[in-house]
Amino acid sequence: MFHVLANSAKWAELPSLYKKAVEVAGQAATTSMLGHYDTKNSEALLRLVGSGVNVSIFAPQVVQAMYGAAQDHYAGLIASNEAFAAIYKSQKEYRDRNYLYHQYADFQYDNMMLQLLRKA
Repeated sequence: MFHVLANSAKWAELPSLYKKAVEVAGQAATTSMLGHYDTKNSEALLRLVGSGVNVSIFAPQVVQAMYGAAQDHYAGLIASNEAFAAIYKSQKEYRDRNYLYHQYADFQYDNMMLQLLRKA
């Protein structure tokens, strides 16, 4: 996603129309990036597979090891960096709240499509 960093005092001085212009430009840039991301990544994957690349997924034990290593790393950062700890806590709470939705919405749809495409 795209981010804008600004001096809060200077931002407060901007006319509301200028603030809105920055907000709309950011939304447009993000929407454009997401469209390109989805399109170009699928095209790139097709080129890779078409050129003989064997694409595979990580084994479950590899995913578990990576997750465990990341959690250990985060724990060290949380213990030593107060700012990181606060940001991580906020992001984790957000992720956990939204994960339930994605289990029912996205996962259900993806699972259905995988089953339907296998039959086609």
